[in-house]
Amino acid sequence: MQDLEFLPIGRVKKSFGAEGAVRLSLEDSILEHIGDLEFLFVEIDGIKVPFQIERLESLRPVQVKFSDLDSPQEAHEITGRSLFVATRDLPDDLTGGLETSPHEPFAMLVGFEIMDTASGRILGKIIRVEEYPGQDMAFIQQEEGEIMIPLAPELIEDIDIEAQRISMQLPEGLLQI
Repeated sequence: MQDLEFLPIGRVKKSFGAEGAVRLSLEDSILEHIGDLEFLFVEIDGIKVPFQIERLESLRPVQVKFSDLDSPQEAHEITGRSLFVATRDLPDDLTGGLETSPHEPFAMLVGFEIMDTASGRILGKIIRVEEYPGQDMAFIQQEEGEIMIPLAPELIEDIDIEAQRISMQLPEGLLQI
């Protein structure tokens, strides 16, 4: 499995129903192909673990029942985690169109570093992303505790998927709040 190449496509939002189904937050470009996939990969402790799709229950919002999850408690164990697809499972014309840009959902960026371009300082790695009305917020663990950084497209200068780094132009004083 480790020889596979993966693309981030979203995250597991929450468990749904009594059978262990989950709701997914996915990039729009993957929606028309989700029914063709046999496996999705969930990142657990830095490892991309395959989960076989048993059935697709809905497309808006996307609800999936994985073969290995049979209860809400089991499904809850993967909520909030990043989702990936193996590039070999996608049509060739799609793999180039799935690169993350500042205008797409940010949940798949958990584990990426945030760099403040004004100071050149690495602030830390994103430990989770939460959706708030109006924008997503990245949570970064620092020695002093967690800090929140708004993932507003106008603040993002670059997202380097290979280096797992987000370069941001943060407003003066944001880190002192």
